[in-house]
Amino acid sequence: AGNDYRAEADRDYGVNLDATATITIDTIAGDDVINGEEATQTITVTGTVGGDAREGDTVTLTLGDETFTGLVGADLTYAIDVPGALLADNDQVSAEVTGSDDAGNDYRAEADRDYGVNLDATATITIDTIAGDDVINGEEATQTITVTGTVGGDAREGDTVTLTVGDETFTGQVTTDSAGNLIYAIDVPGSLLADNDSISAEVTGTDDAGNDYRAEADRDYGVNLDATATITIDTIAGDDVINGEEATQTITVTGMVGGDAREGDTVTLTVGGETFTGQVTTDSAGNLIYAIDVPGSLLADNDQVSAEVTGTDEAGNDYRAEADRDYGVNLEATATITIDTIAGDDVINGEEATQTIT
Repeated sequence: AGNDYRAEADRDYGVNLDATATITIDTIAGDDVINGEEATQTITVTGTVGGDAREGDTVTLTLGDETFTGLVGADLTYAIDVPGALLADNDQVSAEVTGSDDAGNDYRAEADRDYGVNLDATATITIDTIAGDDVINGEEATQTITVTGTVGGDAREGDTVTLTVGDETFTGQVTTDSAGNLIYAIDVPGSLLADNDSISAEVTGTDDAGNDYRAEADRDYGVNLDATATITIDTIAGDDVINGEEATQTITVTGMVGGDAREGDTVTLTVGGETFTGQVTTDSAGNLIYAIDVPGSLLADNDQVSAEVTGTDEAGNDYRAEADRDYGVNLEATATITIDTIAGDDVINGEEATQTIT
C-alpha cells in the first residue's frame, strides 16, 4: 500500500541516588542520671527518627559491648528496654537506624547520648547542745526549748527533720542560715525533755538523681530540776555573848555553806534592820566559808543574827538557804566581897598576936 508511518512516545522518570535519615535519643531515665533504684529496674530508652527513615525500620542501641534492637513505630518513634544495671555500668548509649527508601537506597543514621550515674546518696545530721549546757533545769522544764542542729552531705533545704523524745515526735524543715549552713530549729516542750534524757534526730530526703537518703543522730543530756544549799553561823564572838569591850569593836561573823552552794556565792547577814554582805570562799581544808564584819555595837543592840546564801548551780537552778543564831549581850560586870570572922572570934589575943593569921 506504500503508506509511511512513524510513532513516538516520551516517559519521564526520577533520579534518586541516595537516602538520608536522622535519629535522636531522648533523655535517659527522665533526667539523664541513673540512680540506685533505676539501676535495679528495666529502663526504656526512647527517641525519634526522621529523614527517609520510616515505620518498621530497625533501631539498634549499643551499651558497652551489648546491643538491643527495636522497630520504628508509626509515629516515627522507638522504645527499647535496657537493663538499668547495664546503664549503671556505662555512661553513654548509641543508637542506629537502618533501612531502605522506595528507590532502594540504603540509609543509616547514628546518635550518641551521654548520661550520669549516681547510685546512692548520703546525709549527715547533728544535734546542738540542748538548752545551752546539755542540762534541763527547773525553769527550763516549764518552758519551750528550741532544739537546733545542722545537716550535711546530700541533705538540702526543705528536707524534713524529725525529733524523737520518748514516744513523741516533732518535725521541722531544713533552712539555710546567713552563713550558708543547712540548719534546723524545732520547738520541744521542756517538760517532755525533763521526763527523758536522750533525743534523736532524723533527716530524710531525695537527691537530684532520685536517690533517697536518711541520717540519724542521738544526743544524751542531763536533767537537774532543783538545787539546795545549806548555811551555818559559827559561835558569835567566841562564846555567843557580846561583852562591853566587844560592843566597841568590829566582830567578824563566820560560818559555812554546803549543798549546791559554791565559791563566789553571796552571803547576806541581817542584824536588826541592817544587812552586811560577803562572798563564799574556800579555806585551806577545802571548806566553803564566809567571814563578814559587823559592828559590835549593832550586835549589842540585838540578840540574833540571820544569814542567807543565794546562788545558781551549774544547771541554772537558783537556790537560797537561811539560818539564825541567837546570842547573849552582857555589857558590864559587878562583884561582891566579904570578910570572914577574924581569928575565929573577931578578937586577937596575945598568942594570936605572935602568929600569922589567915
